[in-house]
Amino acid sequence: MTLYGFNQSGRVINAFYGPAFAYLNGLLLLAVGTWYRYQIITSFLVFAVGGVGMYRAVHRFKVRGSIAVLVTIIYMTIGWLPRWQSGSNFTGIGAALMPYGILVACDMFYDKEKPIHWIKLTILMTVALEGHLLTALMYMAFLVPAWLYAIIKRENKRGILLNTLKAVLLTIFLTVNTLLPLYWMSKTNNLAPTATMRMLENAVHLKHTTVAFHPFRILTHNLRASLTFWLAYAFIV
Repeated sequence: MTLYGFNQSGRVINAFYGPAFAYLNGLLLLAVGTWYRYQIITSFLVFAVGGVGMYRAVHRFKVRGSIAVLVTIIYMTIGWLPRWQSGSNFTGIGAALMPYGILVACDMFYDKEKPIHWIKLTILMTVALEGHLLTALMYMAFLVPAWLYAIIKRENKRGILLNTLKAVLLTIFLTVNTLLPLYWMSKTNNLAPTATMRMLENAVHLKHTTVAFHPFRILTHNLRASLTFWLAYAFIV
């Protein structure tokens, strides 16, 4: 919440974040001494966490190592992950964590003996809810279909339901410091409601570009809100 600037006096102008992650960043800033060092260290950590996670996620689908490296490099250089380095945007944190959600979804697809690893699921959702709420919502978007697949295909449906219940209850317990203030603020903040924004404006849009004289535009024209048809073709291949 900001009490000045952004043309939104006393108004929440961004998402609601959990306090634990803020304390962690505050301690890191205190330890390194300057904002400049903090930016360098956290940028390295975000790229490392996101890169390792994406490589493991792609490799989990039994893809060749060279292809996994290529996909990882693309993921680390285009889209939301580098936004942390360029603009301290918290969605970069979410992008770094996203591949680990894919890994949990992979377990639901491939692990016939124990498709629901409730400790992994608890850690995943707890970190997301404490760090970036939009990431938690994105996790749900692809974890729910994977969970339904496990329920339909696996025989031990009782075990799946029990492990899911344990993960949900433990996650709620560990994130109550975020969920209760969010609920309280949503019910009581009537004087200055949260600033609205059009999500469509931040979605990825396909666009044309010529590469006859500028071949590097295949990469340089891909930003967090735009994707060239050339790179889209590469993704399809």
